[in-house]
Amino acid sequence: MGICVSTPAKGRGEWNHESEAMVIHVDGKLEQFKEPTKVEDLISKNPNCFLCNAESIFVDSCIPSLPDDEELQFGQIYFLLPVTKQHIPASLTDLCVLAIRAATALRKQDLQMQESSSQFYGRRALSFPARSRKGRNSSADSDINRHRRNRISGRTLSL
Repeated sequence: MGICVSTPAKGRGEWNHESEAMVIHVDGKLEQFKEPTKVEDLISKNPNCFLCNAESIFVDSCIPSLPDDEELQFGQIYFLLPVTKQHIPASLTDLCVLAIRAATALRKQDLQMQESSSQFYGRRALSFPARSRKGRNSSADSDINRHRRNRISGRTLSL
């Protein structure tokens, strides 16, 4: 199975991922392409890397690189990886690292879109924890905070 990453639904203030190709760089940077782009254009700027489609990465299989003359497809997520990883079978840990890298990059993009949208509409997005009538956290709030602490400490991963 390839890496699956959910992206925001199309709506006001959110981007439409079907109208662009997304490339996640080795350092986790997300680059979006809204115009037709060939693999060779990316590789020429990153000579020690190769490009692969997220859907073609499988555990215990070598990561296939895309041909230089292939064009990036809109709605797809690609990874720019070091050439040293090209002929080594991907481990489950490798897939987890790539999934986390993709999720983090997409989350950052979503937050930037929300921030620019709230600035455009002159509002600021604020969130307040749910409180019981006595002023203490409700049980739902404490469950959410416990889940966040577990996720941050690395005990649970949502892939």
